[in-house]
Amino acid sequence: MILSLALFSTLTIISLSPILMLNYARFLAATQNRFFSMKKNEQARRVSLRDVARQAGVSIGTASNVFSGNAWVAPETRLLVTATAIEMGYSPRVSRPTDVTDSKTTTLSFLVRGTPIPLSINPYYAPILNGVEKACSAHGMSLMYSVVDENVEDSSELPLMIQRREVQGILVVDYFKPAFFSILEELGLPFVLVEHKLDTARTDSVTVDDEHGGYLATRYLLEHGHVSPPPAMITAPPQLLSVSRRLAGYRRALNEYGLQERADYVRMGDLNITGGYNEMQALLQLPEVPSAVFCCNDITALGALNALKEHGISVPDQCSLIGYDDIDLAAQMNPPLTTVKSETELLGLQGVWHLLERMKYPQLAARHTLLEVQLIERASVKQYTKP
Repeated sequence: MILSLALFSTLTIISLSPILMLNYARFLAATQNRFFSMKKNEQARRVSLRDVARQAGVSIGTASNVFSGNAWVAPETRLLVTATAIEMGYSPRVSRPTDVTDSKTTTLSFLVRGTPIPLSINPYYAPILNGVEKACSAHGMSLMYSVVDENVEDSSELPLMIQRREVQGILVVDYFKPAFFSILEELGLPFVLVEHKLDTARTDSVTVDDEHGGYLATRYLLEHGHVSPPPAMITAPPQLLSVSRRLAGYRRALNEYGLQERADYVRMGDLNITGGYNEMQALLQLPEVPSAVFCCNDITALGALNALKEHGISVPDQCSLIGYDDIDLAAQMNPPLTTVKSETELLGLQGVWHLLERMKYPQLAARHTLLEVQLIERASVKQYTKP
């Protein structure tokens, strides 16, 4: 499919297949090794795109499309070609819009909402940022990132480099109010949404299949006997796309088992340790305490776990717990947390690839990519037998 001929919105589903994960691991290793290579500049002068294509086992046209954005390339092939290029020291030239700053370096902007946790160590945003940084490095681009108030009402409140159009594209991560996107559209800079989606003609998005993830987590608890009472859920107000989809998956699983959602079992608070702790405390005050809880992210699950331990309730012997995201901390909890894994670095990579295509072909219809998830079984869920 030639991108310039795509007239209608398209959806791509990325399956975490063995070949994709193998090429993804190779890409990550290549980007890691690149920082320690002292011969990159020497190699870059000798390596051609044809050399990269030959080494990767693809046609010169496919290799060219990976870096030019002229046509869609399967994610596993894109990872293979990009990893090969990095390993060989090939430095591509990135196509840039002609009506922006005259700087020779292509610069992208990474925007997130205000967060109490620094971006570089935020357990959710940091992996996405890592993916973006690696994609930018592989394509020879610069990156700036900023934390922005979600209540921005005027372009004067945006970072100066964006106001001056000194960036060529923007990655917007997570939820912002509609007025924010109107401001970006007025600036005329291409942008792609990561973990959010707008129903507009030319706004690309890269999201996780959170509805299926919520379904997997809830069904797993139901399969382990947590039916009467049904699993509870600790979540947040549904304006966040990822949150609303996980809640929809929770409801779908309950419906499949013929179970009614209990309003007192769906707790909406802040998706942090304190929020998880507070909402778990509220669940523990109910006349019928749930035997299992699905937490909308792993950090919330940590807060819930702290509340359960404070009450002397053993996990999973007396209450099962399941999280979402599979952050590094999940495997280190006591007990290790069963969770739903999403390859958040791959979100960042795919976001950059979409943005490169949008920069070259601004007239394209919207393209949406949905990244599949998988359940990671550890030790926080146990088969339930009602006393």
